[in-house]
Amino acid sequence: MEGKRKFKEAAQHYTQAIDLDGQNHIYWSNRSMAYLRLGENQKALEDADRVISINAVWPKGYFRRGSALFGMS
Repeated sequence: MEGKRKFKEAAQHYTQAIDLDGQNHIYWSNRSMAYLRLGENQKALEDADRVISINAVWPKGYFRRGSALFGMS
């Protein structure tokens, strides 16, 4: 249970960072990872798609997207 609380807290902090700089693809990617760890695959997918829209050449965005899709299957 402790682990989930940490990822929920992380997602909240990344949301605050995104509010300050919504064009930073790393914030979106890290929040996507936090959502993946929480089992919130749809939110993780939405954030991964945002990563790709901001920086289409950064491979981790595609990795996050694939991880979210895999979690949905």
